[in-house]
Amino acid sequence: LRARREQGLSAEGAVRYAFSTVGVALLVTTLILVAGFMVLAQSSFEINGVMSILTAIGIALALIVDFFFLPPLLMAVDGDPESKVSPITEVKDEPVPVST
Repeated sequence: LRARREQGLSAEGAVRYAFSTVGVALLVTTLILVAGFMVLAQSSFEINGVMSILTAIGIALALIVDFFFLPPLLMAVDGDPESKVSPITEVKDEPVPVST
């Protein structure tokens, strides 16, 4: 939404901008959480072990959905018909000006 409003990017460009700015953080956070819950899965208390495995699977599936299903969904529900046929725009790594 920020890329659409402040930078005037198309829906596809905005999705690319979002993943280029937060994609690595999302991946690293997910890996750390899954690793932490997998350590808890080694618990001898079976209820904790099973629940931690289910939680780790849920977090990993959420990452897969974020990377593979969310971008096409966001582009499909975009209300701008021009953005669906526009060419791929390259996202530049320039700082975004902060308005006061």
